Amino acid sequence: MSLSVTNVNAYYGNFHVLQNISLAVEQGTIHVLLGRNGAGKTTTLRTIFGLMDKWSGSITLDGEDIGGRPPHLINRAGLAYVPEYRGVFGDLTVRENLAISEYPNSPWPAERVLDLFPPLRPLLGRRGGHLSGGEQQMVAIGRALMSGPKFVLLDEPSQGLAPVIVDIVIDTLVRLRNEKIGILLVEQNAEIALEIGDEASIIEQGEIVHRGTAAETRASPEVMATYLSVG
Repeated sequence: MSLSVTNVNAYYGNFHVLQNISLAVEQGTIHVLLGRNGAGKTTTLRTIFGLMDKWSGSITLDGEDIGGRPPHLINRAGLAYVPEYRGVFGDLTVRENLAISEYPNSPWPAERVLDLFPPLRPLLGRRGGHLSGGEQQMVAIGRALMSGPKFVLLDEPSQGLAPVIVDIVIDTLVRLRNEKIGILLVEQNAEIALEIGDEASIIEQGEIVHRGTAAETRASPEVMATYLSVG
């Protein structure tokens, strides 16, 4: 089972942002999408999740064409999205933020999400607007899981978080991979991402300029310096 993106182009008005993007995420793996700011990483996730009005190409989930569907139907097909801004509703409690995404017979009911993120248990009655950035990130990931996805798109999950919370988030991603969830991970911290990733793609000015395993990518000083300014 895989999430497959083939020759995808996307536009903001007349600006051609993504140019023939192709990548695949296998179930139970972490595919890391890296690149400098403005390279097109977030646009790639938004296009996959049906949030771009003007695009072309093919997007399939387990062989089923999901390209162009509205986001709620893409979610029902088995794909969840955790955006960079997290999208936690400030006026709703943690319990309510989680509940709005729960699907019947989801393998990730609220109790299991709370086992994954124990710090949320004492916060169930707290409103989203009163949570720290790390607490909001745990809610955002937990809410995505409650829809029972086979694949998850994650945009910059460690951004702005304290190191102890980053460790929790990274450990969670590894656990989800072990649960056979496929993850497409956009992460500015290339070292962290490549340490846990299986496959890696690097995007520059809307084009994929490197593909390889995460280990190979991390071990290449030339690739890291040329495309990520690391080294």
